[in-house]
Amino acid sequence: MRLDPEQERIHSDSYKVHIDKNAPVETLSILMIGVDGFAKQHFARAMPKTRDFLIKELGALEMHKHSKLGYSTSPNVIPLLTGRTNQELTNDTKWKFNQRGWMDQINEAFVWSDARRLGYRTGLMFDQVYITAFHYLRNGFNRKPVDHYMRSIVVDSNGDSLMRPKPKHCYGDEPEISKLYDYWLQLLHHYNSTTTNQTPFFAYSFLVRLTHDDYNMAFAGDELYLKFLKDLKATNALNNTVIIWFSDHGERFGAIRYTFTGEVESNTPYLFFAFPPWFEKKYPEVMRVFRTNQNRLTSHYDTYATIQDLLNFKGVVAPKGKLGERSISLFREIPLHRTCKDAQIPAEYCLCSGLSKADLPPGLDKYLGKLVRAKVMTILKNQKDKCAELKLSSLDRVLEEKSSARAPSSKVRNFRVSITTKPGSAQFEARVSFDVSTSKAKVEGEVARINMYRGQADCMDTAALRRYCYCKNLLAKIS
Repeated sequence: MRLDPEQERIHSDSYKVHIDKNAPVETLSILMIGVDGFAKQHFARAMPKTRDFLIKELGALEMHKHSKLGYSTSPNVIPLLTGRTNQELTNDTKWKFNQRGWMDQINEAFVWSDARRLGYRTGLMFDQVYITAFHYLRNGFNRKPVDHYMRSIVVDSNGDSLMRPKPKHCYGDEPEISKLYDYWLQLLHHYNSTTTNQTPFFAYSFLVRLTHDDYNMAFAGDELYLKFLKDLKATNALNNTVIIWFSDHGERFGAIRYTFTGEVESNTPYLFFAFPPWFEKKYPEVMRVFRTNQNRLTSHYDTYATIQDLLNFKGVVAPKGKLGERSISLFREIPLHRTCKDAQIPAEYCLCSGLSKADLPPGLDKYLGKLVRAKVMTILKNQKDKCAELKLSSLDRVLEEKSSARAPSSKVRNFRVSITTKPGSAQFEARVSFDVSTSKAKVEGEVARINMYRGQADCMDTAALRRYCYCKNLLAKIS
C-alpha cells in the first residue's frame, strides 16, 4: 500500500486538532456498504446467510420502517451523503452546482470530506463506470475526491477482455465482489491495526452491477458478502468500526415490480448499523434510544445525521427529535407519530397510508390513466423534437391509499395509478389525488418508470427525462 507521507502528516495534525477542539469520547471508523436497487424484503430472500450473520454474529440493528426518498439512486444517496437534495445543492449559492459540471464543485459537501477534515483517512469505491449517482449523465470527479479511490481500476478493467470475460460479474476467474472488497480489507487492517484508533477511516462503497438489471442475481452474492463479513470479524478491524449496511431503493424493474408486493418493496430499502461488540455495554442508554428508533419512520436524511454524530460522538443521550425535523440522528429519539410529511418523504413513495385495490365508479379508472399519460407528455413538452408522442396502451392497475378510503367524509381520494404507453411499452406509475366535490384529479409528485428503458431513450442526455422519452429516431425501425 502506497501512502503519501505529507498527506499522512496533514491527517495526523487534523486528527489532533479534532481531539483537542471537539473532544469526542470515541473515535470510530465508518464502513458504508451499499448495494443498488435492493429492498429489505428481497435482502431477506436473496441473502439470508449474510443477513443472519449481520444480525446474529455482528449484532446489527435493522431499521424496520426505512423509506426511500426518490425514484433512482441519486435522489437517495445525495441526501445520505450531504443531508441535502440534488435541487438544494443546485440552488445553494455556496456550491453553484451544475448537474453537467464536475462533481469536484461540491466535493466539500459530502460526508467523506467532513471526515477528512477531522483527520480520517477516506476511501470511495464503485463497480460501475457510468451507472453511479456521480457519473450517470454527469462528469463525475476530475480530481481524486478521497485518499483511496478505486475508479481507475474499474475503468481500466471495463475495457479489458481478459479482465472482463463472461460472466460480467467476474475479474478474470475471481468474483468481482470479492476482488473489490479485498481492497477494503487491506485498508481496514492497515488503519485499524491499533486499539486506540489513531488513524480512523471512512469508507463508502456502492455496488451496482450485480442487482441493477436483474434482482435475481442478488442470490449469487450471498456467499460472497458472507465471506467478506466473516473475514472482517476474523480480524480486530471491527473492534473500532461501525458498519452501515444500506441500499438506496427497492426493485424498480422486473416481474415483481408489477405486483402489489413490488409496489411496497420498491419503496423500502434496507438499513443496518453494526457497532463494535463493546459499544452497547459501554453506552447502554444511547443504544436504548437507537433500538427504539428501529421501529420509527426513517430515511437517509436521518442516516446522514447519524453519521455526523458518529464523527463527533459524545456518548450521551441527545434531546428528542421533533415533529417536522427531516433529519434526526438515530442517537436521538424519533417521535412515535412522525409522518412522511414530517420526514419530507414524498407522498408517492410513502407507505404509511397503506394500499388496497380501488373501488371506482365506471369511467373514473380510465380518466385517471389518461391523466398520468398527459402528465408524462407535459414533462416532455420541450422535447418534442427528440421524443415521440406517447399514447395510452392500457390501464394496468389502480390502488387506493387506505387512509382516504377509510374516510367517507373526505373530499379527496388518493390513488396509485399504473399504465402502459406506446410506442415502447413504457410502464408508468403515479400518485393521483381525486377531489370528490369537483370530480377533478391531478398527479402528485414524480411519475415513476417501472420497466427498463435502456436503448429507448439514448437521444436524451438529461437523466431526469430519460425515463419518459421514446426517441423519434426509433419509430422508423418499428414501422
